[in-house]
Amino acid sequence: MVMSGVLDLFLAQPFGARSLAQRVLGMALNDGIRGFEKPIGALKTKINDDVFCEKLKRFVNADENTKNSVRNEAVVDQVDLVVAILKTEQITPELSPEQ
Repeated sequence: MVMSGVLDLFLAQPFGARSLAQRVLGMALNDGIRGFEKPIGALKTKINDDVFCEKLKRFVNADENTKNSVRNEAVVDQVDLVVAILKTEQITPELSPEQ
């Protein structure tokens, strides 16, 4: 009986609004995302190259097949994963010769 009441409290959606459980989870996720955004912003400032940053971002958002292919390239070429990401032609934008 008590457990049912507690579940009702956390899962109730008053007037169609989000439940208490949804609000708690949403706040926790947002805090986690903000925690990652700060170091990423600092790294972008340190790298100071939009093409490098875009290429790394596209790798992170790429499908698993592309990621695994680039990881395999890194192993075969015996280079760091970041170097393989920057070298690969599977992920745009292409680097200029100076880069």
